[in-house]
Amino acid sequence: MDARPGGLFEITFQNSDKTEFTCFGVYEDVRQPNNLSFSWEWKNEPGVRSQVTVLLSPDGKGNTKMTFTHAGVGDASMHDYQKGWQSTFLKLDRVL
Repeated sequence: MDARPGGLFEITFQNSDKTEFTCFGVYEDVRQPNNLSFSWEWKNEPGVRSQVTVLLSPDGKGNTKMTFTHAGVGDASMHDYQKGWQSTFLKLDRVL
């Protein structure tokens, strides 16, 4: 991971049956500490590109609010993004 504008990332996930999926992308907007935007593609789905944006802001109660958007998914991808991101956020919640 090279979290700066123009930097690249690649992540490999493994699901419960040990099947691996690799995603990659380019960081487009990195403004610490509150803004991150990057492209999202899968190696097994060449040419299917979407956009992820994460915005962090104070909630007025001493906590941080995260606004997460995964845009441009369409129906070309076979991945269940909603299920995948919900699982990721549950893991994040446990860690926090």
